[in-house]
Parts: sequence; C-alpha cells; structure tokens
Amino acid sequence: MSNSTFEKLLQIFKDTIDDDIDFDAINLETKIFQDLNLDSISTIYLVLSIQEQFNIKLDNENIKGIVTVGDLVKYIDEKSR
Repeated sequence: MSNSTFEKLLQIFKDTIDDDIDFDAINLETKIFQDLNLDSISTIYLVLSIQEQFNIKLDNENIKGIVTVGDLVKYIDEKSR
C-alpha cells in the first residue's frame, strides 16, 4: 500500500468531512462510514474528490467491498496503475 495515497486521502478527508473528526486518529483500519460519520452529502463530495485527485472512477459496483481506509487505499493503488 502506498503511503502517499494514504496521505492524499487523508487530505481529502480533511477537506470534505466535518471538522469534528480527529483526523490524527485515522489509520488504515478506520471504518470509512462508521468511524467517520459520513452523511450523504459528505459521501458525494468525498467520492468526487477521490475521483478527481486520483483520476479513477468509483461506482456502486467498485465500492461494495470497501469498508476501511486501508481497503480504499488498496483500491486506489490498484486502479491508479
């Protein structure tokens, strides 16, 4: 897994998610929807930002198995090759 992908993803989280989150506590095991308390608007902004930053496509079929930040980093790394 790419550390730079994680760092870029963390910045996207900071830019799109409510500031009440302790961003320093986010790690590869963090559950994206449960631990980050994403609402539907934040989720949309997050997906759009990830697609733009990494030049990949995220759709319902692609993201079904993504639960943790680590899953998302792995997915991004695979699609960015």
